[in-house]
Amino acid sequence: MAAGIPVPCRPVLSGVKTILKPEKVVVVWTGITYLLLALASTALWAVGFDAYRCLTAACQEAAVLLGRPLLLWGAVYFAAGSLICAGGFAARHRPVALGFLGGGAAVHAALLVLAWNRAGNLCPVCALFLTLEIILLIFVFVFPPAAFQWIPVALAGLVLATSVLVLAINPAPSVSFLPGSSGVPAPPGLTAGATLTVLTPEKTAATLDLKERPALLWAWWCPHCQKELRRLARQPAGKRPYLVLAFATSDNDFKKARSKLIEAGLGNEIFYILPDGDGEIGIPAILYWDERSRTVLVR
Repeated sequence: MAAGIPVPCRPVLSGVKTILKPEKVVVVWTGITYLLLALASTALWAVGFDAYRCLTAACQEAAVLLGRPLLLWGAVYFAAGSLICAGGFAARHRPVALGFLGGGAAVHAALLVLAWNRAGNLCPVCALFLTLEIILLIFVFVFPPAAFQWIPVALAGLVLATSVLVLAINPAPSVSFLPGSSGVPAPPGLTAGATLTVLTPEKTAATLDLKERPALLWAWWCPHCQKELRRLARQPAGKRPYLVLAFATSDNDFKKARSKLIEAGLGNEIFYILPDGDGEIGIPAILYWDERSRTVLVR
């Protein structure tokens, strides 16, 4: 035993070294940790987790990759990482394993940077996932696991197969209102801070909080608006923006607007009316609060 270590402590240290052998820890915990990340990513997708709570193109570009939800891509990546570690692949084919694990972490980091540039904020859950990915990557680089573990491999294989299947049959709904659209400050007088004053079809005043949800400005006679309403109908009800009808002055306009909503599959959706004199706007457009003390109109 090493000199200088008190005799009563030596059995304890010996036991700790036995339990915390690097090769044992890596074999068991890297595979299990990647598996837990895969399950967490799948669970977040299943409950409809929205990292940026925004329906504009600026936010939602950060939520999909190749037309599929990023959370499902993450589940596939993490399940594959679990197989690589628990199956001993990391030791037998170290460059390939590190390339795959490191490449996934690099893509995740790049997507977070893109999200920051587009939305102006960072998803804490996404940042936590990336931090764990980097820690696991370093761990595997230092101690590549070599032993084969049946239980993690079997579970990871099941999760991977399920994730790939779900990824294949669940494309992300299109939520970009206008491809290539850009945000500009809302016209003066259209909003008061983060609130938009509107009317109900019964002509009573209402105030919409744009911090809670964005607002889609549309008109019943606008063909592009109808296209966007059909896209919107594919979104979960809780993630849809306020529907604000513009350029409507008569009861006939309101009836036609309701008819267009029914055609788009939004017959039960509540809609509001933009009062006259709120400035000229292009439609369809999304009006949202960008968390930097200004309201933005995206056309």
